[in-house]
Amino acid sequence: MRSFKPAVILLVLLLAATIIVPMVSAVPDKNIPDNNLVSVEKATSVANYYVEQISGSMKEYPEWKGAAVQKATTYYDLNGKESAYSFDVLVNGQYAGYLMISATRDNYPLLEFSKSKTPDREISNQVKVTELAAADAKSQQATLGTGRPLYLGATFFYMEYPVEKTSTVKSTSQHGQDKILVDLYEMRIINPKTVAGSGNTAVSAELTVAQNEVQAVPDQTSIQKFQQEKKLEAQAEWDAIDKTMILPNTKSVDAEKAASASYIYEKTISNVPYFYYHWGCSPTSAAMVVGYWRDRGLTRLPATDDDHGDPLNQALAAAMGTDASGSTWPWMIAYGINRVVAVDSGYRYTSGSALVTAYSWPAIQSEIDSDRPFVLSMLWAGEPIYAFGHSVAAVGYGYDSWGSSKYIKIYTTWTEPNPTVTYIRFGNWVGAMNTYERPDYTYTITSSAGPNGQIDPVGVVKAPTGTNKIFTITPASGYIVDEILVDNQKVTLNPYPFPDITSDHTISATFKQKPTSTEWNWATDGWGDWQHTATWSGGSGSEYGPVMVNDPVEGNHGEHGTDVSLYAGSTQSSVWKTFTDPTGTGWNTITFKGLMTASDVPGGRWMTLDINNNQVFGGTASQSPPGNGVPFEIKSSFTQSPTVTVKISNGQSPAWGPRFAMHYYSVKLSRESTTTLIKTQSTPFVIPDGRGLAVNGTSSEKSVTT
Repeated sequence: MRSFKPAVILLVLLLAATIIVPMVSAVPDKNIPDNNLVSVEKATSVANYYVEQISGSMKEYPEWKGAAVQKATTYYDLNGKESAYSFDVLVNGQYAGYLMISATRDNYPLLEFSKSKTPDREISNQVKVTELAAADAKSQQATLGTGRPLYLGATFFYMEYPVEKTSTVKSTSQHGQDKILVDLYEMRIINPKTVAGSGNTAVSAELTVAQNEVQAVPDQTSIQKFQQEKKLEAQAEWDAIDKTMILPNTKSVDAEKAASASYIYEKTISNVPYFYYHWGCSPTSAAMVVGYWRDRGLTRLPATDDDHGDPLNQALAAAMGTDASGSTWPWMIAYGINRVVAVDSGYRYTSGSALVTAYSWPAIQSEIDSDRPFVLSMLWAGEPIYAFGHSVAAVGYGYDSWGSSKYIKIYTTWTEPNPTVTYIRFGNWVGAMNTYERPDYTYTITSSAGPNGQIDPVGVVKAPTGTNKIFTITPASGYIVDEILVDNQKVTLNPYPFPDITSDHTISATFKQKPTSTEWNWATDGWGDWQHTATWSGGSGSEYGPVMVNDPVEGNHGEHGTDVSLYAGSTQSSVWKTFTDPTGTGWNTITFKGLMTASDVPGGRWMTLDINNNQVFGGTASQSPPGNGVPFEIKSSFTQSPTVTVKISNGQSPAWGPRFAMHYYSVKLSRESTTTLIKTQSTPFVIPDGRGLAVNGTSSEKSVTT
């Protein structure tokens, strides 16, 4: 950070995650009535109003429609004044989330809401907090009083216990020796000795470099001005709500109409990983931001699991100089991210910080709209003594249709094992800083698709440097992908990935109708992976083929059979191949073109055609087709299937040598309508056994020469 307008300079030097900082301010007179106090009845009406507004317009909260609200907890500030009320949201009597409504008109009406629970409502937290406070009181030789919950701003939940000293031994644990303050999320005693700068002093050189990037100076005047502007804005929102509230403690009809007329616009960055609190809230929040970029292609970032959560947590904590208590100098957040991403991993990304004021909401929107999560570090100045800091991961936003209520969607780092997002009111703090992570270059991938299909994503797609982008191409019904071109080069991968993007690209796809047939032509395709076998009896011989024969009379064809020396014997040969329809639809018709060599015993010369072990054609040379030594075409139907095994067999009985072969021209598998199907023979063909057909001394193939 380099410079800021004087009007918006905040206590950025105190924005240390989980750091408590001494403050100086006047203690208000508790005897003066607070006219800005919001009653429980009024707050209940406001809670009902917002439940209607949220459930009617936010896609994450439809189940809140018609839900009831029930007052749960009254929270206080450090002066003992009411600061907020929490309301349980009940759907059919079951807990479904909470809303925090301000107890003072000096703050915004709706402070935060979520489907999770406030930390003071968790039984395990209550037990642990009491144990921590009791142990600390015992160390002070003090008597522990009854605790009360504090709410000091967005995500700042504490328990405050009064103590009565029973010894003159001085404690260094608590301010004023009369209170014990416990952080309800981090489960630790707040120590007033922890001041700004309590981060790891071993990184003093790096700290100096990082601190030089921050030129803001604490300015009480600018802080007071910001707080005054915040009060005016908050009171204006209360005035607007007053106009809709007619009946206290009930759901006003006018309130429901006003809520339904409003609308909350929302935006969420998809696929931001969630990590539970480890090493400190600043490195944990930064790990979620950096992890988002790692998952988008920055694979050189730490990714090996360890015993302390995602390894990015540990790497970032070390780079930020986070100390053993989890405290981090705020200006070290950007410095640490840059060390891990740019210096250690070699990616060209820029990390930086910016103050968040009433005037910077457009900047917040810009980061989220650009799909860039960021670390939000918040400061709450608790009058009259302390300032508290905490970092979260900002992953989205929401704002109403009037633009008056603005909310940031965050991962708090505390809910385990699954993330429950919380919406916090923008400005519900004394000061805040966002630490962003931006690629130095953003490239474009221009994608397009022809008719009868689509590509996703489509158009001019922005791709930050080093990230991955995957494009999925989907044909319309009845079509398949014809061609995919990447940078004008044909590719076959679908989905198509662009890894580690460092330049602009183009990708386009065209489509064609699904083929309803496939054809094998022996003149051009040869035998490929066809299988074959042959047998004979009554003599000697060998399997003939499969071969390609260039016959000037018959033309190019495949040929297969037996080359034998038989005397009144028998012979047969078969070829077969399995076809698979790439569309998955399947075929139901076969068309085979060929020639069976002639015989002077046509009744004994035969051929069969089988599909998936079922005979769909069979006949002898005395029939047409196949005919005796003439080209034929056989067309038969079969049960539709995406996987088809075609088997073609031929032979002769009785047989006299020398050669029994078939010419193979083409086989075609097609899908035809039921009205055009060629019916197959109802009675399977039986291969002749040759008895009664023998012709003594006659050659069955004397007219055939090859």
